[in-house]
Amino acid sequence: MRKLLLLFPLAAGAVVARAFLRVRRPAVNSPAAVVAHGLAGSPRVVCLGASTVRGNVSFNFVDELAARLPDRQWINAGMNGDTSAQILARLDDVVACRPDHVVVQVGANDVLKEVSLDTYEANLTAIVRRLRAETGAHVALMSIQVVGDRPDAGVNRELDRVNAIIRRAAQEHDVAYLPLNERLRDMLREHPGTGRDLPGSMMPVIRGIVLRLGLGVGLDRIGRLNGYAIHTDGLHLATPAGMVAAGLVEEFVLR
Repeated sequence: MRKLLLLFPLAAGAVVARAFLRVRRPAVNSPAAVVAHGLAGSPRVVCLGASTVRGNVSFNFVDELAARLPDRQWINAGMNGDTSAQILARLDDVVACRPDHVVVQVGANDVLKEVSLDTYEANLTAIVRRLRAETGAHVALMSIQVVGDRPDAGVNRELDRVNAIIRRAAQEHDVAYLPLNERLRDMLREHPGTGRDLPGSMMPVIRGIVLRLGLGVGLDRIGRLNGYAIHTDGLHLATPAGMVAAGLVEEFVLR
């Protein structure tokens, strides 16, 4: 029994370590991996962003789209935790893919890390301008999802300001706008769930990372454990919300 008690914290530590070693790992279909293995002749779609795009602690809408539209090469340029500045710094890899379409979703981490709106807008503008100038791809900007189950919460009012910048950038640079935030607000009106706000601490997010990447627990189960209607942890997308994101991207690519 004593040996078992000693082994338990070691096993728990190994699970946590495994989860956090995997959290910054690029997708197998990342831009660098795709370029290294050679570009296929089929049309290429790059999805660029942070954890909502990366899809290992959030619903993987890029893999969902690869199953729906296998005649295209789907490239996952999501990286957990990235801000707009970090995504701007990664654009060389995206340009190297020679994409036909690029979907950009960036901004949630800027809000969480208190990046100024002016800095965010400058970074987003630079991202769009460079994609337009250097790839010739069709570009879409996706709004940032509502977080928590209460669209009127303070953090969502801050995200409203970010989404206003995204809409304005789409109009000014003549690129598509994908209204994920607006669609998820509609979902919450129809299925309000618990009404739970994004908590003040990051514990639900940390718990979700450990359960998903350390133990392989399903995203929807994690959402139920954390008490959310459409999220896993108040921030990342469970299956129904992820399917909304996939549908928006699919509509854009098939236009």
